[in-house]
Amino acid sequence: MASPAKLILTLSMCFHLAPDAADSAKILSVAFISSKSHKITYEPLLYELAARGHDVTIANPFVSGKNRTNVREIRTIEYSEEMMGNLFEKKLRGEEIVNPFKLIDVLYKNCEGTYDLPAVRQLIDEKFDLVFVSALMNECTAGLVHKLNTSVILISPVSAPSHVATVLGNPSPTSFVPHLLIPFEDRMTFWERTANFLVHSIWDLLMFYYIQPTMAELYRQKLHDPNIPLYNEVLRQHTSLIL
Repeated sequence: MASPAKLILTLSMCFHLAPDAADSAKILSVAFISSKSHKITYEPLLYELAARGHDVTIANPFVSGKNRTNVREIRTIEYSEEMMGNLFEKKLRGEEIVNPFKLIDVLYKNCEGTYDLPAVRQLIDEKFDLVFVSALMNECTAGLVHKLNTSVILISPVSAPSHVATVLGNPSPTSFVPHLLIPFEDRMTFWERTANFLVHSIWDLLMFYYIQPTMAELYRQKLHDPNIPLYNEVLRQHTSLIL
């Protein structure tokens, strides 16, 4: 008679070698605001999940246009230079890249148009086991995420935005973590730390008291549900991991 240890080992090997279809998951990756350079940082992960038998849906302004097994792509509203200008040319000219007070107009128009897309609205009626959400400037997705009511993994192509890190219980110390909008290094002078603290504080106040409530008002209207929480509360309820 086989020992319990050998029996457990044999059963474990059988389960490991069993067809992946039995354990396949339905996964959604969603980004209402994105760029190609942001998407390519996590795109290989999505394709590998699909290659391992999982059903992957990608809702993004940029689609590959290629037919891949287990991959469905939904094109959302593509970023255009009319929205914010050419960010790379602005950086080369030394101009302000993102004006936070103009950013809300870009986010609002993008959010409004994306929720009007039939393919996006149909996602609400589907059941997903896991949702990947871009953590950068995607507060608008909170309405969709709340309706799907499943586990969330946040993906950020840069360091976690300060307001997101704070909500998830891992605030960024401003003494050595520079805000993603300013070109400081971790070793800052006193004046750089002061400027960094002010930028962090202003950004978080803008997010918590202006951008998030504005986005919430819009997605509540679009999804006909006045009880959908703010973005930060949706993150607290559903986020399991941030990459």
